[in-house]
Amino acid sequence: MLQDKVLEMLSEYGSSIFAFCVYLTGNKYTAEEIYQDSFIVLLEKKHKYCPEKMSSKEMRNYLMAIATNLWKNKWKKQRRRELISDENHLFSEFSEACTKESPEDYMIRKEKNTYIRRCIRELSPRLQQVILLHYSADLKTAEIARILDIPETTVRSRLFKARAKIKKEMEEKYYES
Repeated sequence: MLQDKVLEMLSEYGSSIFAFCVYLTGNKYTAEEIYQDSFIVLLEKKHKYCPEKMSSKEMRNYLMAIATNLWKNKWKKQRRRELISDENHLFSEFSEACTKESPEDYMIRKEKNTYIRRCIRELSPRLQQVILLHYSADLKTAEIARILDIPETTVRSRLFKARAKIKKEMEEKYYES
């Protein structure tokens, strides 16, 4: 029964969970590791929750919480070992079928997106979590609060702080005269 539920969730939400892991880590290979480890932890911790009573969406949220915690642990280890460097990000680019923008507009948009990702990676892990869960996983603040086990007001506060920091960085880079 659990295997059926996990397979159903994998087919329904697998790609969005993997994309979330990629945004979270900024690295495809680390994202694959966290993605796989998340499912392993999910199966190992089946005694701590009741999968039969959970909807697929609730299981997805639970899995995202697991992925977030695995990433936090990995991030802390990397910080301790001082292995974090300014490596090139490996975000996958999804090309649009039909685009009407000029090459210049495309390059400007691509540069801004790259800069936003860089700004997000420079945020503290607490701010990164909420901004990525909110925008890349498209979760509401109440769902994020449940996943991270923090008050909803804290989620809103962290979203506000993260947006303000990103906005300040963007203004400094793009809107100075």
